Amino acid sequence: MMKPIAFAAIFLLVLLIIVGAIAMTLVTGQPEPGFSIGVNLSNEVLALKPLVLYHTRYFGVENHIWYLLAIIQVESGGRVEDVMQSSESLGLPPNSLSRDESIRQGVRYFSQLLSRAERLGADMDTVLQSYNCVKRS
Repeated sequence: MMKPIAFAAIFLLVLLIIVGAIAMTLVTGQPEPGFSIGVNLSNEVLALKPLVLYHTRYFGVENHIWYLLAIIQVESGGRVEDVMQSSESLGLPPNSLSRDESIRQGVRYFSQLLSRAERLGADMDTVLQSYNCVKRS
Protein backbone atom coordinates (compact mmCIF):
# COMPACT_ATOMS: atom_id res chain seq x y z
CA MET A 1 0.00 0.00 0.00
CA MET A 2 1.32 3.44 -0.94
CA LYS A 3 2.23 5.70 1.97
CA PRO A 4 0.39 9.05 2.19
CA ILE A 5 3.63 11.01 1.69
CA ALA A 6 4.48 9.06 -1.47
CA PHE A 7 0.95 9.54 -2.79
CA ALA A 8 1.09 13.29 -2.06
CA ALA A 9 4.45 13.60 -3.82
CA ILE A 10 3.18 11.77 -6.90
CA PHE A 11 -0.02 13.85 -6.86
CA LEU A 12 1.93 17.13 -6.74
CA LEU A 13 4.35 16.01 -9.45
CA VAL A 14 1.56 15.07 -11.87
CA LEU A 15 -0.38 18.24 -11.05
CA LEU A 16 2.68 20.45 -11.58
CA ILE A 17 3.46 18.81 -14.94
CA ILE A 18 -0.08 19.34 -16.18
CA VAL A 19 -0.27 22.86 -14.80
CA GLY A 20 3.18 23.73 -16.17
CA ALA A 21 2.12 22.76 -19.68
CA ILE A 22 -1.06 24.79 -19.36
CA ALA A 23 0.75 27.79 -17.88
CA MET A 24 3.32 27.75 -20.70
CA THR A 25 0.50 27.90 -23.20
CA LEU A 26 -1.26 30.73 -21.38
CA VAL A 27 1.90 32.81 -21.03
CA THR A 28 3.35 32.34 -24.51
CA GLY A 29 0.24 31.50 -26.48
CA GLN A 30 2.06 28.37 -27.63
CA PRO A 31 2.17 25.04 -25.88
CA GLU A 32 5.45 23.90 -24.42
CA PRO A 33 7.10 21.58 -26.97
CA GLY A 34 5.46 18.18 -26.61
CA PHE A 35 2.43 19.53 -24.71
CA SER A 36 -0.96 20.82 -25.78
CA ILE A 37 -3.93 22.00 -23.77
CA GLY A 38 -6.28 19.12 -23.08
CA VAL A 39 -4.01 16.41 -24.45
CA ASN A 40 -3.30 14.87 -21.05
CA LEU A 41 -6.94 14.94 -20.01
CA SER A 42 -9.03 11.78 -20.19
CA ASN A 43 -12.21 11.62 -22.24
CA GLU A 44 -14.16 11.43 -18.96
CA VAL A 45 -12.65 14.75 -17.84
CA LEU A 46 -13.06 16.43 -21.23
CA ALA A 47 -16.75 15.44 -21.20
CA LEU A 48 -17.14 17.59 -18.06
CA LYS A 49 -15.83 20.74 -19.76
CA PRO A 50 -19.31 22.26 -20.48
CA LEU A 51 -20.38 21.84 -16.85
CA VAL A 52 -17.06 23.21 -15.56
CA LEU A 53 -17.35 26.15 -17.96
CA TYR A 54 -20.85 26.91 -16.67
CA HIS A 55 -19.61 27.09 -13.08
CA THR A 56 -16.42 28.99 -13.94
CA ARG A 57 -18.54 31.66 -15.62
CA TYR A 58 -20.78 31.88 -12.55
CA PHE A 59 -17.80 32.36 -10.23
CA GLY A 60 -15.87 34.58 -12.67
CA VAL A 61 -12.89 32.26 -13.18
CA GLU A 62 -13.53 31.08 -16.74
CA ASN A 63 -9.94 31.95 -17.68
CA HIS A 64 -8.85 29.15 -15.35
CA ILE A 65 -10.94 26.32 -16.83
CA TRP A 66 -7.87 24.29 -17.87
CA TYR A 67 -6.48 24.42 -14.33
CA LEU A 68 -9.81 23.16 -13.01
CA LEU A 69 -9.96 20.35 -15.57
CA ALA A 70 -6.39 19.41 -14.58
CA ILE A 71 -7.50 19.28 -10.94
CA ILE A 72 -10.35 16.95 -11.90
CA GLN A 73 -7.90 14.75 -13.82
CA VAL A 74 -5.64 14.44 -10.80
CA GLU A 75 -8.39 14.17 -8.18
CA SER A 76 -10.59 11.56 -9.86
CA GLY A 77 -9.90 11.19 -13.57
CA GLY A 78 -13.59 12.05 -13.93
CA ARG A 79 -14.50 8.51 -12.89
CA VAL A 80 -16.30 9.08 -9.57
CA GLU A 81 -19.36 11.14 -8.73
CA ASP A 82 -17.47 13.67 -6.56
CA VAL A 83 -15.13 14.46 -9.46
CA MET A 84 -13.35 17.36 -7.75
CA GLN A 85 -13.21 15.60 -4.38
CA SER A 86 -14.64 18.83 -2.97
CA SER A 87 -16.86 17.35 -0.23
CA GLU A 88 -14.07 17.86 2.27
CA SER A 89 -13.89 21.63 1.60
CA LEU A 90 -17.45 21.77 2.99
CA GLY A 91 -16.50 19.67 6.00
CA LEU A 92 -18.38 16.65 4.60
CA PRO A 93 -17.13 13.08 4.36
CA PRO A 94 -15.34 12.21 1.10
CA ASN A 95 -17.54 11.52 -1.92
CA SER A 96 -20.65 13.13 -0.42
CA LEU A 97 -21.46 15.35 -3.40
CA SER A 98 -23.03 14.67 -6.79
CA ARG A 99 -21.07 15.48 -9.95
CA ASP A 100 -22.71 18.89 -10.39
CA GLU A 101 -22.42 19.76 -6.68
CA SER A 102 -18.77 18.65 -6.71
CA ILE A 103 -17.90 20.87 -9.66
CA ARG A 104 -19.84 23.83 -8.26
CA GLN A 105 -18.13 23.53 -4.87
CA GLY A 106 -14.71 22.80 -6.39
CA VAL A 107 -14.90 25.88 -8.63
CA ARG A 108 -16.22 27.97 -5.75
CA TYR A 109 -13.38 26.82 -3.49
CA PHE A 110 -10.81 27.39 -6.26
CA SER A 111 -12.15 30.94 -6.82
CA GLN A 112 -11.81 31.65 -3.08
CA LEU A 113 -8.25 30.36 -3.08
CA LEU A 114 -7.47 32.44 -6.17
CA SER A 115 -8.87 35.61 -4.54
CA ARG A 116 -6.90 34.95 -1.38
CA ALA A 117 -3.71 34.34 -3.39
CA GLU A 118 -4.19 37.57 -5.34
CA ARG A 119 -4.66 39.52 -2.09
CA LEU A 120 -1.52 37.98 -0.59
CA GLY A 121 0.60 38.12 -3.76
CA ALA A 122 0.86 34.33 -4.04
CA ASP A 123 1.27 32.57 -7.39
CA MET A 124 -0.83 29.94 -9.18
CA ASP A 125 1.36 27.12 -7.84
CA THR A 126 0.27 28.15 -4.35
CA VAL A 127 -3.40 28.12 -5.38
CA LEU A 128 -3.07 24.64 -6.89
CA GLN A 129 -1.21 23.24 -3.92
CA SER A 130 -3.75 24.80 -1.56
CA TYR A 131 -6.67 23.18 -3.37
CA ASN A 132 -5.84 19.79 -1.93
CA CYS A 133 -5.57 21.06 1.65
CA VAL A 134 -8.71 20.27 3.60
CA LYS A 135 -10.17 23.49 4.95
CA ARG A 136 -13.74 24.44 5.51
CA SER A 137 -14.76 27.42 3.43
